[in-house]
Amino acid sequence: MKKRNKMIIGGVVGAGFVLSSYGVASASTPATVPTGWFTGSIPSNGATGSTLVALATQTPAQADAAAVAAVPGTAGPTEVIHDHGYVVYRVLVTATDGTVTEVIVDGGDGTVLDHYAPLWDGTM
Repeated sequence: MKKRNKMIIGGVVGAGFVLSSYGVASASTPATVPTGWFTGSIPSNGATGSTLVALATQTPAQADAAAVAAVPGTAGPTEVIHDHGYVVYRVLVTATDGTVTEVIVDGGDGTVLDHYAPLWDGTM
């Protein structure tokens, strides 16, 4: 019985260590790993195309300005997309050293919701 209790306690402690390490790692790298969990201000309700674009109250120029305020560089291209059920802008920002960062900007209030290294080759 004592051996079984030690194994259970060891497993719980080990799992706690792994989970706490994961939390620290994810929190320390927000600019390189998309968090993927955000809440926008305008639900997309499955809209696409021009209907989706019409839902955005921010302009592409406003989204670009918010993106480069968060990540210095040159903005563009910029497009309206729906992500996690919300209307957002995806802005690619290129730094002077050539690195590209994808910045997600809320289509309603212009808040920067996320930014990270793109997971593709940079073409839209």
